[in-house]
Amino acid sequence: MQPNITPGRILAITAGVAFTTGGLVILMGAALTSPHQWTQYHVLTILTVFGTIAAGHLATSAWRIGHRLAAVGFVVLFLAGTSLVVYQSVGRQAETTDTHKLSIEARNQLIADKKADLADAKDRQRYAHKMADQEMTGERCGARCKGWRTNAADIGNTIASLEREIAELGPQKPVEAKSAKMAEVAALFGFDRAKSQAALMLIEPFLWTLFFEIGSIVSLGFAFRHSVPEVSTVSAPRNTVSASDYTTVPTVSDRELEELRRILRSAPAPLTNDEIAELMGVQKSEASKRVKKGVEAGIVTKHRVGREVAISLH
Repeated sequence: MQPNITPGRILAITAGVAFTTGGLVILMGAALTSPHQWTQYHVLTILTVFGTIAAGHLATSAWRIGHRLAAVGFVVLFLAGTSLVVYQSVGRQAETTDTHKLSIEARNQLIADKKADLADAKDRQRYAHKMADQEMTGERCGARCKGWRTNAADIGNTIASLEREIAELGPQKPVEAKSAKMAEVAALFGFDRAKSQAALMLIEPFLWTLFFEIGSIVSLGFAFRHSVPEVSTVSAPRNTVSASDYTTVPTVSDRELEELRRILRSAPAPLTNDEIAELMGVQKSEASKRVKKGVEAGIVTKHRVGREVAISLH
């Protein structure tokens, strides 16, 4: 039986890979594309991410086929893996954010210091010009006057240098521009601006992590979901059929028996009639009819386990 590959599945796989890669970028940074730099931390990070995603899918599969204990175990693994991923990613994002914040704060402080030096230099230059004018004797600039003018010229060079440096540094930047703007929006609806900004700065790393992890689990779960092949409704051309012929036409097709065989073969344990009905996407009565046909054909066997009837391949 050919796998049911559809554009929707391909898109879901692509999205799942993108979400998983995004999560790994948060956790590993630039080291993700440099395997020679990997340490034990990086290898464990990759295994944790993929193990968490797999545990989420396996929990669903185990629950669907009735392995409740295994499903609970996978849920525990999924929750533990999610906690580890969130913890590591939040810590790394906080480290990156704090480093970036310190860089911006240092740059802003440098600009402020340069502007303060510029203002001081301009004051000293004005004072030097004033003293030079006071030392003038009529139209004659004596030695003391020339000294003050030389001082003013030197200060002018310092002013020009400071102005170039400030221009190269550019304007000061806000430290938390995104959260500050969102806090302003929240303030429009009556929320406290300072508390809103603090809350946004706190939850942003969690949102990034959960976005990528949940996105990868949902996308890959959809891509590798169980699907029931569509049964063709096109019937063969009818010739003249006698009334007795209708009694010999089988009610369960070979294709449906093959589908039943495939489901039972892929199941890790015998299934109940209800589980087969769910996996085949049919009513319980229809599933029972197909199982009966499989028993008659010698490919299916049934035996009672407690109050349930277990169905497996012969």
